[in-house]
Amino acid sequence: MTRPLWALAVLAVWTATAPAQGWAEKMFPKGLTHDFGSQPRGAQTTHSFVITNPYAVTMDITEVKSGCGCVTAYASKRTLAPRESGTIEVRMDGTRYVGAKSVGVRVTVGPKYISSAELRVSAFGRTDVVFNPGQIAFGVVGAGDTPTKTVDVEYVGPLDWKINEVIARDVPYLVEMRESFRRPGQVGYRMTVTLKKDAPIGPLKHELILRTNDPATPNVTVLVEGQVQSSLSVTPSSLSLGVIKPLYYSFYHHGSQRRRSWSGISWPPTGQGS
Repeated sequence: MTRPLWALAVLAVWTATAPAQGWAEKMFPKGLTHDFGSQPRGAQTTHSFVITNPYAVTMDITEVKSGCGCVTAYASKRTLAPRESGTIEVRMDGTRYVGAKSVGVRVTVGPKYISSAELRVSAFGRTDVVFNPGQIAFGVVGAGDTPTKTVDVEYVGPLDWKINEVIARDVPYLVEMRESFRRPGQVGYRMTVTLKKDAPIGPLKHELILRTNDPATPNVTVLVEGQVQSSLSVTPSSLSLGVIKPLYYSFYHHGSQRRRSWSGISWPPTGQGS
């Protein structure tokens, strides 16, 4: 029996005799769960679950389904060849939950032999710290551009709350944090993030850590995303349009032929076609 047929036979036995084993779970070697921890109201958080096909046959990811509207998920690749890897990208929207939240994401693979794995993400949505907007989103920018985005951070509570430090190591951004206001029981900051001129081409995805004086939850994170694309280039830099010379056409008027000329492009160029 060839190796692909043997692998299909093994999958068939698993599917028929031990569906509870969930052989699709074996495709997530780095784990099925992720805890985002304590998150400010409005914060956007993401996690990449690595999925690897350990089998000798090609696998299709036929469905990725979230159990809650506060979580969205998609597969970076829909088809995985043997030993090929991809990711299941999961995003949790902090505007849509408060308090403890745990959400399952069902990933189904097939299509001939079907199995599912359930991923699970969890977080605790704070009400005392709020981000507006929930992340830094640069969108698509050209190479060399230096756009600036801001996030307002507000705290409401009994602490004399302070942001002592912004941890942003090895990132292509300039970060500035300024206190906007301070009143009894309420503090506001504005964080300004500017993309550096030499930011590398490709996707941007980083987390900036705000270190506070809150003894219970000292760190909060701000997600930064975007895409830097290269400048448009044209190859070749010049295009030959052939020899430009007058072209003529004729028409008749009251029985006499008159001739007019119109300057245009002779096509095809000399020596290129007939």
